[in-house]
Amino acid sequence: MPHQMKYRRLTDSELAAVEPQLKQFLVAHGVMSDDWRKMNEETPEKAIELVDIFSDTLFDSMLKNVQYMMHVSAKDLRVFKCGETMLSLLGLKVVGDTPVAFTESPWSEDLVRAIQEAGGQHLQSVRTMKPYETKDRELELFKMMESGCVMTAVQIWDLLDTLIPESGESA
Repeated sequence: MPHQMKYRRLTDSELAAVEPQLKQFLVAHGVMSDDWRKMNEETPEKAIELVDIFSDTLFDSMLKNVQYMMHVSAKDLRVFKCGETMLSLLGLKVVGDTPVAFTESPWSEDLVRAIQEAGGQHLQSVRTMKPYETKDRELELFKMMESGCVMTAVQIWDLLDTLIPESGESA
């Protein structure tokens, strides 16, 4: 029975970036280098199925460890704290034509400067939490990643946490 994908197959460039892990995975599944080449030539569907299993395994492992994700656009910055059962959100949105571009300054010092220059009347802030929509946390995080979120560190969360009022009203 073919493997049912949970996430998606890694692209060739993604596979190249994780080649050492792929080789370890193949060896763990009893497939040596020569066997792999032969499989790709003679039974490519079997090779693709192994890549699918590896892709799911890699994504699952990576997503289990995600604690923070961020989505940045020119006028919107959202940082998510990815708990076990809840997603927390801290966000800033530029109102009007204020010349703040989060894509140019999503990191600490630049972000603080951009916020100070914009002033409170030009920014809306949000602070909220919600449970995951499904019981599969990793799948939800994967969908967020596929829609443009990237993994980030706690520092950007901590920075926004000090800048956004507890009530979630304008900064």
